[in-house]
Amino acid sequence: MAASIAGVGMNRRGHAGRVDLNHAECVKALRSAGMMATSTAMLGNGFADIIVGYRGLNILLEIKSEGGRMTSDERQFHLTWAGQVAVASSPEEAVIAVVEHCKKMGVL
Repeated sequence: MAASIAGVGMNRRGHAGRVDLNHAECVKALRSAGMMATSTAMLGNGFADIIVGYRGLNILLEIKSEGGRMTSDERQFHLTWAGQVAVASSPEEAVIAVVEHCKKMGVL
């Protein structure tokens, strides 16, 4: 399986996982904040772009460039996913989304 600098390989349909330009920066910011962050963009089918592990929680993040829109697959995933998922358009928003979810769950 081929991988790029951002750690994104090929999805099961053989297409390279597409990521927004700020994807790698968001992963870097999350890791700098002491969080584990792994790209899941290669999964495709609307699944969130990054999974973050922090304080015993798993947080799904959809990363969008400023003004970026979700695809129909992404919208469907967000509507039907029974767990948590958040959208961030900057490294700061990504960290804040994780912290806010942790506060909501009572671990911060």
